[in-house]
This record gives sequence, C-alpha cells and structure tokens, in this order.
Amino acid sequence: MLPQSDTIAPYSSFLVLAIALISIMRGLRVFGFEIENFKRESHVGLNSWMYFLSKDLISIFVIAVISFSTTFGMLSALPHTNFFILYAIVFLTIMAGFPIGYTLSFFFDPQIAQLAAALVVVVFYSFGGNNPTIPEIEKLSPVLAYSHVITYFRYIRGLIYMEELITRREDNDIASALKVNGYEIEAISFYFYALFFWIVVFRYMAVYCMWAWKPRSLFSKINFLSRRLRAAALKKIIRKIYRGFCCIEDFSTVSKANRKDVCKFEASAKR
Repeated sequence: MLPQSDTIAPYSSFLVLAIALISIMRGLRVFGFEIENFKRESHVGLNSWMYFLSKDLISIFVIAVISFSTTFGMLSALPHTNFFILYAIVFLTIMAGFPIGYTLSFFFDPQIAQLAAALVVVVFYSFGGNNPTIPEIEKLSPVLAYSHVITYFRYIRGLIYMEELITRREDNDIASALKVNGYEIEAISFYFYALFFWIVVFRYMAVYCMWAWKPRSLFSKINFLSRRLRAAALKKIIRKIYRGFCCIEDFSTVSKANRKDVCKFEASAKR
C-alpha cells in the first residue's frame, strides 16, 4: 500500500479527531457547573477522592453508551475491524478524554472551556502522527522529536490503523504502510497498555487540579492573593487618573462628557 493509495490513514485520523472531541466536550459537563459546590462543601470536610470517584464512576455508564452509539454509527464507514475490538478502542479513547474535560472545567468558564478543549485536541492531533507522520516528527529538533510520545492520540490512531490494516493483509502490502507511518504490528499490545497508562495519569491530574481548588489549598490562597493584588493595582491606577483630573486648574474648561468621567473616577477612588 503506497501513501497515495492509503485510505486507512485519513479514516483513522478523522476518527481519532471526532472521538476525542466528543469525549473531552462531554467531560466538561461532569464537573463544569459544580466546582462552586465543591468549594462550599469542602469547608465541612468533603472527601475529594470520594467525590471525584463517585462522579467518575457514574460517568462510566455514560461512556459505555456513547462508545456503543459511536461504534455503531461508524459501521456506515464499512470498517473491516471486528466490532468488539473497535468498541474497545473507542471506549478507551473516551475514557482517556473525559478527565481532560474535567481538568479544563476546573479552570475555565463553560463557554471558554469549549474553546480550550478544541485547542487541546488540535495540539494533540498535530503531534499524534497524522501529518506529519511519526518518522517525520522524529527528524525534527530534539525538543519536538519525542513530542508524539506524550500525546495519547498516537496510540489511538496506531490501534485503529493497525487493526484495520491487519484485516486487509491479503489485499495490501502492509509492510510499506507500517514503515511510512512508523508503526509495528508487534506493538499493538503495548499501545493498549500505553492507553491504559494515560487513562490513569489523566485522572490523577484531574483529581489533583480539583483538590487544588479547596479553600485551604496553596493554589486557592495564591489565586485569592493575586486577585487582591490586581484589585489594589487597579485602585491605584484609578486614583492616579483622578488626581490628574484634579490638577486641572480651570474645571470649567472641561467638557460635560469629561465632567461625568471625573465624577465616576472620584466615586471609584473614594471606594
């Protein structure tokens, strides 16, 4: 199979992109509107781990339903891969994407979190071995040469690509296709293990970020202090502007519109 005739590569790439967007966007809704409730309940001794696990375990049922509907809908693309193998890959992909949505929902408002989720997907997609491929990425500078290792997209796409390619072994020269994309059939089990690894890592990251929002945590104290400093700096700026207006010798020369601004600055400075 030559790169020009490789129809599996775009299929696997767009499939990874679609599933990742579905999973991360849906993960935003799990904790997105409850972070304030978590902060309030933390004052009375709410266990962060139990709270996170309860929400995450309930989400597994949602993930199972989404995975089944997504896999069933993918049958329209006529994949050669076994349905249950494809379902397992989709399920693990969504399992890995949900905690990323959790993490983003802790730091952004719901509307901004959706944009942040799309940006995260684009970044992961860029280094997931789609275009450029893994061999091409490894030829880049040392900083970027191993960027594909830390994106779980690489393992998802590899699983979809290789599983689909195995079913077409009789019709295509899979050796050339694997070489171009930087995959090895013997590494399929490793890709599954790597995906499990990122599922666990992303959940640890999410629960730590949630714990950081507890009222007595260092992050909350720093966040509160930064807000106080920003408010104090803003007050100083307002006072300086107000004093600048007060230095005008002839107030009658100021237009009516500017007089209203002076009154506003005066009221703000007094606060």
